Amino acid sequence: MKSPAERRRIVFSRLLPRQVLPVDAAIARQIPNSSPTEESSWSNYSRYFAYLVMRVGYHLKVLPTTLWHGLCWWWSARESSHALQ
Repeated sequence: MKSPAERRRIVFSRLLPRQVLPVDAAIARQIPNSSPTEESSWSNYSRYFAYLVMRVGYHLKVLPTTLWHGLCWWWSARESSHALQ
């Protein structure tokens, strides 16, 4: 990780998923005993939309805390490296 572009690529590849779960997989995860053919496709897509909203909401909720902890970690590492010089 020598260049800033390589660092950005690694950070974004970790933070943003390359693929989103298909509709049937997301629904099966939420309701393990249900069959994808039991409900209409409209119902499946509405559940999938609710699943996506729930996941985005969760990530937005934890993002400020995560950024704060990362900033504190970065700041303490920066101060300790200056103290060693």
